[in-house]
Amino acid sequence: MRTVSIRHEDVPRKWYVADAANLVLGRLASEVATILRVKHKPIYTPHVDTGDYVIIVNAAKVALTGQKWSQKLYRWHTGYPGGFREVQAEKMLQRRPERVMREAARGRRPARSCTPPTTSRCRSTRRRSSPVRAARP
Repeated sequence: MRTVSIRHEDVPRKWYVADAANLVLGRLASEVATILRVKHKPIYTPHVDTGDYVIIVNAAKVALTGQKWSQKLYRWHTGYPGGFREVQAEKMLQRRPERVMREAARGRRPARSCTPPTTSRCRSTRRRSSPVRAARP
C-alpha cells in the first residue's frame, strides 16, 4: 500500500457554515482551525494547503467564560510612532465581532507557510446568514 501525497491542484474544497450563537469562543475556534487545516479528512498533507472554507455567522453572539470579558486584551500596533493599541474583549466584540472570531481561529493554527492562505479562507459575519452565495444552504 502506497502513501498518497495530494497535490495543490487536486484538493477538493468544501464550504462549512458555523453558527457561533451561544458557543464558547475558544472551542469554536479550535473546530474552525481543524477544518481550515483539514485534519479531519484522510487527504491531510502537512506541507500542502488542503483546507476548506469556513464562514462563521452570528459572531456577535459568541460567549466567553470566566472574567475574560474584562481581562482578555486584544493588542496591535498601527505602524506609527506611539501606535500601540489595546482593547478589552467586551469592547472589541461590540465594535468588530468578526475580528474577534478571526483572531481566535488564527491563534489556533501553526505559524507556518500554510497559515496565511488559511486566514483568507475563514470569514465571519455578525449576521444570521452567510454573505457568500456558494456557502448558502
